[in-house]
Amino acid sequence: MNEGNLIPLNKRTKSEQREITQKGGKASGVARGFRAAAFAYAVKGGRVPPLRAARTSPLTVLIFLYERG
Repeated sequence: MNEGNLIPLNKRTKSEQREITQKGGKASGVARGFRAAAFAYAVKGGRVPPLRAARTSPLTVLIFLYERG
């Protein structure tokens, strides 16, 4: 990526800042929904015991499942 194309957020207009942060918030919500769905699928499929799932964050369980294959 060309470093000259990167413009700090404080050098942008308020409307550009709002647009960028809204896109980030929406992407974060999509990722959170994906992690929750994958976690529920793993628990429902019996790949993760429910007791362990209750004590562990969804992201940690997904990393465990990924590493386990």
